[in-house]
Amino acid sequence: MNYKKLLFILFFIKLCASQALSVEQVLVQQCDGVYLKDGSECYRLRAVKRFSELDLPEKVSKDQIRDAIQSIVTHQYGNAYRHIGISEDFYHGHIILNPETQDLLGLLFHTQETMIPFQIMMRRLEQRVPRNRAGFVTALYNKNGLLHGLNKRERSWIYFFNTRTLELATQFIFDEKPLGVDQEKWDGQMKAYTASQSNIDPSKLGFYPTYSGQINFNVTDCERIKKIDISNLNLMKVSSFDNEDICLSLFTSHRE
Repeated sequence: MNYKKLLFILFFIKLCASQALSVEQVLVQQCDGVYLKDGSECYRLRAVKRFSELDLPEKVSKDQIRDAIQSIVTHQYGNAYRHIGISEDFYHGHIILNPETQDLLGLLFHTQETMIPFQIMMRRLEQRVPRNRAGFVTALYNKNGLLHGLNKRERSWIYFFNTRTLELATQFIFDEKPLGVDQEKWDGQMKAYTASQSNIDPSKLGFYPTYSGQINFNVTDCERIKKIDISNLNLMKVSSFDNEDICLSLFTSHRE
């Protein structure tokens, strides 16, 4: 083989490898149910994918997901949620489709996800992190395990794509427990102000929806991905209430 040709091939392989590494993994701020603002040991790596590789219905677009997330970030920060992209607070939306056309009708969001006793949370922190680093986490919670200053009655929201409006989802819950729904589950969801596919009344929605899994989003490091073209990747940016970039890594799961 020609020497120059060999060098060119080796250079090309090295170039491709360096480019691949830049988007192969992305740091996600999530660590075993405990969020630390400055805890580098709590970062974990999640592989970056093309958006088209996510297990999403065919007609669901990245722009639609961004619009819905941006709506709740813009209108509900400090009321319904405090921290986007962490599992303790606001990190997912359930996909609502038109059963006939499979068009995306809405996203059902839940916030304030962690409601654990304060003592249990402190025990977890003491086992995992130095005491001088636990203050940020404990400051977020009161002794009932709830995030300070938030309205727990407003933790369930639906973004409707046809009207581009965000509405409180609990208004669509059945007035009485439907047949076939477990009593304990119903009571738990009512106590937690959780609207879900098992307790939302289609007649109140005005249509009979199909629920198709959920889109999850973890906050990630904007600096790490700032030189990457994320347009076709499972990464997106939304704007915070004070117009700062929030970078999110998207993935899917199938839960109610």
